[in-house]
Amino acid sequence: MTRWWVNFVHVFLALTGYWAAAAALWHRNRFLASSSLLWFPLWGFTEITGVSINIWAVNRTWREQYATADPATQEILKANLTGFAAIWDAIFFVILISFLLGTLFLGLAAIGGTGLDRWLGVLLLLAVPLTVVILLSEYASITGLGPVVAWSYPVLQPVSRALMAVWLWRTAARNLSTSHGLSPAR
Repeated sequence: MTRWWVNFVHVFLALTGYWAAAAALWHRNRFLASSSLLWFPLWGFTEITGVSINIWAVNRTWREQYATADPATQEILKANLTGFAAIWDAIFFVILISFLLGTLFLGLAAIGGTGLDRWLGVLLLLAVPLTVVILLSEYASITGLGPVVAWSYPVLQPVSRALMAVWLWRTAARNLSTSHGLSPAR
């Protein structure tokens, strides 16, 4: 259950970061920045909805009631649990597609810069083929791709989000010092 709550909170933090990054890149390419702003809210809303269903319906209601339910109710709960697996697959598909498009547009907006901007763009764009691999593995039943996801996802996501945090911090400091007539932060 802790994993679901971590995922729940993570969506709000990540969505805030993506929106801030799109705002910071707005001056560079409004089309790419605004395109990411179309896809990331869909990603966030869909993931929050799916995670909330997993927390409250699947785990806090159906699974908890199963052990103490009469046989007829157990059959209903079993059907709910089995059926939700297919619903979650559909929800996860929307999550992956919207995340892929959001990172693609934001990565393209960032890669045109220099220094940390470019590195952020590279890391965001690396999430695109990784998401394609996840899609192929999950929905096209292409086997053998699991190890690629298993070693790259746990590295790529935290590194890219940490770099985004540093980049946002530096961008905010640079913008603040520029707006107050101070020399830019390095």
